Amino acid sequence: MKIFYTLCFSVVTLLSFGQQTDLLLQTSEVHNLLVNFEADLGSLERFYFVNNSPERRERMRTFYNDYLTRLTALPFDNMSVGGKADFILFRRELDSRLYFLLQEEKEVNQLPKLITQGEPIYAAEKKRRRGEVHELAGCCEAIE
Repeated sequence: MKIFYTLCFSVVTLLSFGQQTDLLLQTSEVHNLLVNFEADLGSLERFYFVNNSPERRERMRTFYNDYLTRLTALPFDNMSVGGKADFILFRRELDSRLYFLLQEEKEVNQLPKLITQGEPIYAAEKKRRRGEVHELAGCCEAIE
């Protein structure tokens, strides 16, 4: 009976190893970079959660440019067809995100003509995220 269980375990192990190999063959050369990008992006979006803030925009611009540099360092000519497709689509996604950050910056730069209360709120939020003690009363006085 013990031999039967050992044999069954060996067959299951071989089958699962074969499946893992097949799954690994389905990924591209850009896959690891994409997975890291999604994880890093999630972390940054949780930390810089105030949209349209100058600090968030600058950090995201640096982040996207960093991944663009890492992507272009990969050997495109030696990639599989799937890898080349992932490369092109990921590059397009990064370029698009950088373009939207530029558009956001242009729109935000036009707002001070209409509204001037945003800067004290952004400054208070930046201090709060860093764990510094801040006075919201001073922030609210600037709004009035």
